[in-house]
Amino acid sequence: MSTTIITGATSGLGLATTRLLASQRPEESFIITSRKLASAQKVANAFTNMTPMALDVSDPDSIKQFTENVKKQNVLISGIIANAGAQFTKPTTNKQGVEATFATNVIGQYRLVTSMQPLLSSDAKVILVSSDTHDRHKFTGMPNPQYLAPATLADEPKSSAEMKHSSDTNLGQIRYTTSKLAVIYLVHALVKHDPKHTYISFNPGLMPGKDSGLARNYAPAAK
Repeated sequence: MSTTIITGATSGLGLATTRLLASQRPEESFIITSRKLASAQKVANAFTNMTPMALDVSDPDSIKQFTENVKKQNVLISGIIANAGAQFTKPTTNKQGVEATFATNVIGQYRLVTSMQPLLSSDAKVILVSSDTHDRHKFTGMPNPQYLAPATLADEPKSSAEMKHSSDTNLGQIRYTTSKLAVIYLVHALVKHDPKHTYISFNPGLMPGKDSGLARNYAPAAK
């Protein structure tokens, strides 16, 4: 049976994708994730072809546990839709002290995908969600990315000092657009180092609305 992993499956684009694919492909199975298992379970309750699991892509320990849980399913993974992402309005780090936007949107995606590579079927497709905001030549209403060395982007104090910004919210937006540029680079690297599988960066376009988890840290008016 074909099995697809969908991260960030309980809100916004991830939820819409999950419901659509599970409805259109009842013969296939889906492993859906959320930081809170109860949230994923709530979505899975409406379908017979979903397995809910907890996953925080910003946390290496959570990715490790998720990988072990997937292995216990004894399935080959035919697809990954790496949709989970984050944006913050104030300086934030993960449990390991890594800047949280970069830890979630880039490092976490790398850790997740590479941990799943041994379980991928020969025709597997891996989709990482990108964004128009990575392109400084497009008007998106977001500030341009300010790409720095990955080690600097992972260092919250150092990157805060080097990125030109006007406020914590503006800095958080720059971190987000920069992370989406890094996702493009990551996809190129995955293609180079794992030519056996297909890697795609998918740009969904503007995703407004209160149901998008990206706005969870914004003030009510901004949401």
